Order: sequence, then C-alpha cells, then structure tokens
Amino acid sequence: REGMALLVSSATKLEPGDFVTIEGLKDKDAGAVHTMARMTFGVPSHQWPPPKKNLVLAWSDGMPRTGDADSEMENHLVHHGKAFLDERGRMKLQGGWFDLTGAVEGIGKACHESGAFTFEFILTPHGRTDGPQGGTVATLSGHGAELFRITQRKEELYLSVTTSVGSSPELELGKLLPDVENHVLVLLEADTIRATLNGVESRKRSQIVGRLQDWHTDTLRFGAAMDGSLPWHGRVERVLFYSEALPPVEIRQHAYLAQATIKDRKAPHQWKAKLRLVQASPLPTLEEILPYKNALVRHLYEEVSDEGKPAQPARRIAITHWAWLDGQPMPAQKLRVGEVVNLPLQGLEEHSELATLFVKDTLDPILEAEEAYDATDWNEDIQMEPARPQPK
Repeated sequence: REGMALLVSSATKLEPGDFVTIEGLKDKDAGAVHTMARMTFGVPSHQWPPPKKNLVLAWSDGMPRTGDADSEMENHLVHHGKAFLDERGRMKLQGGWFDLTGAVEGIGKACHESGAFTFEFILTPHGRTDGPQGGTVATLSGHGAELFRITQRKEELYLSVTTSVGSSPELELGKLLPDVENHVLVLLEADTIRATLNGVESRKRSQIVGRLQDWHTDTLRFGAAMDGSLPWHGRVERVLFYSEALPPVEIRQHAYLAQATIKDRKAPHQWKAKLRLVQASPLPTLEEILPYKNALVRHLYEEVSDEGKPAQPARRIAITHWAWLDGQPMPAQKLRVGEVVNLPLQGLEEHSELATLFVKDTLDPILEAEEAYDATDWNEDIQMEPARPQPK
C-alpha cells in the first residue's frame, strides 16, 4: 500500500554492513501469513570508503589512496589550468582538469584478473554542456590509449568503454540534476555495462567489445579529454573503483550513504557588496612564486552606497583574490585603485584550501578591516561599475 512503512526490530545487535532478509509478513489480527518476494537490505554505514575487499582506489577530500591498506604505491593528484580543490576538498573544474595517477595503475591489473569493475563518484554539474561532443567528465587511460570515457551532453550522461578490439556502443546513463550533487555508479559484469544514477538503475545496457585482459592503466582524468579538449565544468568528489560489480544490495547502500553525506550540507555563506578599491598590494610575479604556479593577492576596499559614496558607518574589507591559477592570470589582475566593483564574497575562514598558497599582502597590519574571499567565477571578469562623470 502506498505510503506504508515497515519497522523491523532485531533480537541481536545489527552492525553497519550487516544484511537483513525479509521473506514474508504475518497479520496478527487475521492470523494469516502474507508471502512476498524476498527482500534484502543492508544496515546503513556512514564509514567512507565502505569496507570492501575488492576496493582498488578511493579518493576524497583531496586525499587519493588505494583500497589496500598495506599498499605502498604513491598517489598523485595534479591540477592543470582552471582546476583546484574547493573548500570541501572536491575537485573544482572550470576549464581545466585533474590527473589522478599512482594507485590508478592497480586498476588495470585488478580488472585483468576479475573481468569486472565498479566505478563510483559524486559529481555536481554546473549547468548544461552544449555542443555535439559535450564535455568530458572522466576518462581512464593507459600508455596514451583511452579505455573508457564518461561524457555530459546537455543534461545527459554517457559512457563508452574501449579494449584493444574496439569501442563499445555508447551507453546513456541518465539525466543529471543540474547544480546539485549526483551519485553515479557504473558497473561492468559478464561483458555487460550498466549504471545507476542517484539510486535509480538505468534500464539500458551495452556490451563491450573484447575483454579487460589487455587493460593497462596509469591515469584517471577528470574535466577534459586526454588531449585537453572537451572541458567539463563542475565538481567531483568521493571517487571509488572496485575490481568487481557490486551486488544490488550494496548498490542501494552506497546510494544511501551518498544521499546521507550531502543531505545536510550547507554552502558557504555568500553575499554581494559594492566596494571601492582603496589600497592594492602589488601583484606577485610568476618568478616570485617559483616553482609554484598558484598565488593570491590581498586588497583593501571600502563599502560604498548605490551612489558611490562611502557607506555609513564606514566598513572596510580586506579581500583575498586569485592572482594566478596554474600560471594563468586571473581577473583580479585588471583591478586598479579607485575603481568601484560588485563582488560576490564569502568568509575567508571557510576556505582552508587556500592556507598553503602564496599570498601577496602589503596592507598595513594595523588597519582594522574585515576579511573576505572573492568568489567571482574563474571564467568571468570582475563586475565593475561604470565610471561616473566628475562634477565640474
């Protein structure tokens, strides 16, 4: 009956990861037993990554690691172009990409032995990805050859798998929810590819051509194709790779865990302010920050009214901007003292990912000013107010 809930109590203690099977129900009033299709479900666990024998790779919160606790293989995550970890440690992609290497080499060997895999992650797409080829969310490669690719076109997600024999027909995984987290599970078992998106299994299937025995893996890329083309914009987190196809009951558990993880999240508090730049630190040079290619700069602003007059009471804010990202100049480099800008701001304390970066700050340390972070999109210019005619 629609809307009916079932409460199950157990005489023995159930631990996360245990399973419960229900074969039927007994009506106490009627004394009748109602049989039903056997249903198995797992006891939810909030442990991440979920404990699993065949876990080959786990990545989250900026820390890639193998599933084998005894593995000594190093893990490397390198960003290129407009890509960096955000305040939650997620991959933030706005035209650049991340390469995950090291533990990825174990994927090919594990899949060679099992002939199966499960690839799981959470992605947050930023809008639609138009164009006939779309944007590349993720691609696995080895020795320069692409082995599988996940692509977003408009609001749909697609997958193709390649072996030495050829490429499988592209499989439509489902429709993404824009600008919110989407849980994705891609599975290969008995040469058949299937997928689950946000806990709903796709009815479509695809057969791979050839076998996984010839897979040699070295790079898992997020945000672009292997040649750097077809950029994808969004965020990626909680990446898992298993050398088996997870059974249905575990798929439901993983979907539940993903939903529980993101349910109570709150985005950083953000507000907009009209500000006049009153003191600027000099921009750092690339030579100054070598061997690194990322740097921040801190400027001092005063809040102004809609008419461009200083706000009352006076409010001064020291704002941290991106100056360089992977050696690329950022919009803040165009700012000049005296200009009035409209900035989206967030609390600087919410951005621990910036703590290790070079910051050029020559502001007077005795100045009393609030601190904030410029949350302008990396691909957008800072919104400047048109110059007002000066009175004669």
